[in-house]
Amino acid sequence: LADTLKDDITPAKIDSEVDKLFYKVRLNLAKKINSRFIIEFASLQIDAGNMKMFLRLLAKKEKNISDLFSASFIEGGTVALADFLKAIEHGNIELFFKNLQGFFTAYGLTHIFNNFLKHRALWRVEKEIDDFEMNFVKRRAKQAAISPSIIVGYYFAKQAAITNIRLIMSGKLNGLQSAEIQE
Repeated sequence: LADTLKDDITPAKIDSEVDKLFYKVRLNLAKKINSRFIIEFASLQIDAGNMKMFLRLLAKKEKNISDLFSASFIEGGTVALADFLKAIEHGNIELFFKNLQGFFTAYGLTHIFNNFLKHRALWRVEKEIDDFEMNFVKRRAKQAAISPSIIVGYYFAKQAAITNIRLIMSGKLNGLQSAEIQE
């Protein structure tokens, strides 16, 4: 990590490099476990992380998005860096979604990105992607009697419960109304 950062030590760069290393280790462990579900899920999470970063950079309207995205791109997903860069180069996010329609349809993500194109609400897309990951794990856990997907499903359900409790408590501490907390 220290060699990668060299003189460019910023919080964003550290976060990006830690994410890349985390997902690399996760994918390598998935391959060692040799479970098709675990490998597919690790790859899907990498794609989700890359898409979130892509949309964040587009939403911020950063200059030199191509360079920033290339530096933060996580290897190991099914969506290639070239697909993201082509959309950035043409300045056309709709083209990106159209080119990857098969991927979005296969995983049932089309509605998430149609909502983004319609509302441009980044927080909603990030939440919907997180929900999608949880539902993906739940579906797979229900399909198998004995499989690592059951353990992963249990882990993610517990993690979601803890996150929800934290959100509720934070909302209450900050004086938010119940309707706002539920959203």
